Amino acid sequence: MVCPECGAGLALDALAGIDPALTLRSQRAASRFGLWLGTFGIHRFYLGQPVRGSLYLAFCWTLVPTVLGIVDGIRMANMSRQQFYRRCCLA
Repeated sequence: MVCPECGAGLALDALAGIDPALTLRSQRAASRFGLWLGTFGIHRFYLGQPVRGSLYLAFCWTLVPTVLGIVDGIRMANMSRQQFYRRCCLA
């Protein structure tokens, strides 16, 4: 059974194919971490991407991660909720 408006599964269909260990992240927190602490890759660590976070941290002295963090923060803030979970939380 599927919702005709949004296409989301209803009842037990909603749980099909979902990993029970999946933890959802806050889109607002991730975008704020990107804007405020993006230089150090905190938003990447928060999203469960430690390799990317480590690269931001390793190159924080170049200020390139600062620009990337601001861009990431703005992009995450402007994504729809479905896009955010598909791109950031499930990757």
